[in-house]
Parts: sequence; structure tokens; C-alpha cells
Amino acid sequence: MKPLTLVCLALVTVCVKAQDIYLTMAGDSIVNPTFVEELCRAAREKTDEEHYHTTLEKLISEVSGTSIEDPDQKEKIRKWWEHFGMKCICEKQGNFPEGNFLRQAFHSDFRLFVNIIGEPNRLALDMNLRDPYDSLTLLEYVDKVRIEIESSFKNNRKRFQKDPEWKAFIFYYMLLSEFKVQQETGESVER
Repeated sequence: MKPLTLVCLALVTVCVKAQDIYLTMAGDSIVNPTFVEELCRAAREKTDEEHYHTTLEKLISEVSGTSIEDPDQKEKIRKWWEHFGMKCICEKQGNFPEGNFLRQAFHSDFRLFVNIIGEPNRLALDMNLRDPYDSLTLLEYVDKVRIEIESSFKNNRKRFQKDPEWKAFIFYYMLLSEFKVQQETGESVER
């Protein structure tokens, strides 16, 4: 990533303050569209952050009112995710489809972030929430994209298995399947 792009991203991220995260309308809080744009950008651009794995993790922690040092971080993030997570929809941009901001992380092959979103990891997001865009869970969405990639190669295994996007999505399919099994069985394998 170019240095100017990184500086601009850092300035924009710094400019989004806690009071800019939520808007109150008719007695209900909604996530500010500017903050949602920051979540989308952070998922697409894969930036690091001091004390956090990624800028995206930092933004999610901030919006949840927690930090990496907070012993209740998992629970606070989980509550925010259940209430607001699926309301953070990114617009289609280039190769990134419309949908929840986490989908952007899959399409940018953001493994560092995706590895920490499911049980038993510190973000521990509920993978069974359905995206309002198409009513798919994250695992169902990843499986749908994987099948579309395979179909684009006329299901020729020798060809699609060489495709970098297919390799990324099969990795995410396996990872999310593991998270789902762990969530359903209550078993936990620390990473």
C-alpha cells in the first residue's frame, strides 16, 4: 500500500471519534454511515494497528466500548455484534459486493482478521446471524461464493483449484465450519 494512502487512512480513522459512531433518531441509536464506511475500508485495506491485530479489530472494539485490556471484551463485542453488526452494510465497490462489512474481509483475503472472529477467539462473533442483504450466514455466503467460483470453471477441479480466490474461499469455508462446530458443541481449541 502506498505511504500516502496509509497516511490518509490513518487521518480518516483518527477523525472518527466516539461521538461520531452512533446517531440517535426517534429514540433509537443507529451506527453512523461514516463509521460504517470506515469499517468497510478497514476490512478491504488490511491495515495494522498498534496494540491490536488490525485497524478493523480496533474499530470494532471502540464501537463496542471496550479495549484489548478489558476482561469483558468478548462479551461487549458480542452484544454490539448482535445488536448492530448486521446493520453495518457496505456498498458495492469494485470487486467487493454489497453486504455486511465482514464479507469485505473475506473478499480481501484478510486472514489475520478472519482468524480472530469466531469462537474461541477474542472477537467471538456469532456466525449464525443472517445478513439482511441476502439472509445468508457467513458460512452460507462463503459456500455460495466457493460454488460460484467452481461453476465459473465449469466445475473443472484441476482448473479451479489453482485459482487464488477459490483457495482463499475454501480456507474460509473450512475455518468457518470449524467455528460453527465449536459453537454448536461448546468445544474450544485455542489458537
